[in-house]
Amino acid sequence: MKNYRYAFAPYDGGRGRCTCPSCGKSKQFKPYIDTLGKVEFPDYVGSCERLNSCGHHYTPNEYFQENPSAKPQFNASEMAKLAANREIIKPISYINETVFKRSLCCYDKNNFVALLVRTFGKDKAQNAIKMYQIGTSKHYQNGVVFWQIDRFQGVRTGKIMGYDIHTGKRKFFIRNEINKEGKEVQQKNALVNFAHIILKLPNFNLKSCLFGEHLINANKGKTIAIVESEKTAIIMSIIQPLYLWLACGSATNLTINMLQNIKDREIIGFPDVGELRKWNAQATFLNANGYCLTVSDLIEKEATPEQKGLDIADFYVQFGQPYKMEEPENHFTPQEKILVKMLENNSNLANLMQSFNCKIIYDNSLYSNNLLK
Repeated sequence: MKNYRYAFAPYDGGRGRCTCPSCGKSKQFKPYIDTLGKVEFPDYVGSCERLNSCGHHYTPNEYFQENPSAKPQFNASEMAKLAANREIIKPISYINETVFKRSLCCYDKNNFVALLVRTFGKDKAQNAIKMYQIGTSKHYQNGVVFWQIDRFQGVRTGKIMGYDIHTGKRKFFIRNEINKEGKEVQQKNALVNFAHIILKLPNFNLKSCLFGEHLINANKGKTIAIVESEKTAIIMSIIQPLYLWLACGSATNLTINMLQNIKDREIIGFPDVGELRKWNAQATFLNANGYCLTVSDLIEKEATPEQKGLDIADFYVQFGQPYKMEEPENHFTPQEKILVKMLENNSNLANLMQSFNCKIIYDNSLYSNNLLK
């Protein structure tokens, strides 16, 4: 077994586990330690063992990127030791295309799709399904699959979630857990899992990407809007189509690694209520490293204390779009402005463009990759 300088604290009968800074669950967090004892990491550097319902994982590398002065200088003997024990970088694993395509059906049994149809109508729901490649799962009683497809169309994994068909809210289950005082309490946990885990794929090396990342190459003129949840990105793409809506999957995922493929784009972050300060701090760090990220306080300044945890889609759907978002028309080329108006006037145009793989080229025309072959 190889030795590394930065590793998780030993389990030691549970004494090496502590309360997660993201979800607040006790004895579920594995902190990183410096095996040489020279670096003392903050309490958020580590990984939550509740991978499905929390997913917090903040590495020493990310900590040193944000705090370069804290990174120690290695002497010759330490460098030699690390070189001898260097981990071989594994290639990224992908979901089989057949498995992915098999899920793109049975939308009459998909509770999340039922929510879209009920809220926005069949045509807009169908457009959103095709745009984000939404899948259906037999798990969680008519569950949805939010596929993570990267900019090269590789399927990294799929987040499988359960939604209540009547309320449109996520499904939860109740489990008894021991809190930090040693008392048994009931905890509400979301029904969520990942495709590579359910498929039990051996030696699967997951490197997550933004949900909706497969859309960035075909939407080069659009400002990118980042939200936390996949559901929010899909709903907001219908409500405000002038932005390209992507999701990072967690409040802690606004990182260099997650956003590296959109570094050259203009980005607006729309955090959930209660996460504004954290996202502003991360935006300061990202912008210092060459990003162009602005964080919106659109809902934070309007929200009440009881609305903590709600996101921008919740406000628009529940309260009838009470807030006016900035129209980023100046970010669009003339061709894209014309195309947006055409799509608004004719819902069948989006299907036609997808069938013939049409894309904008910048001489005021459209072309089809299929027709030019």
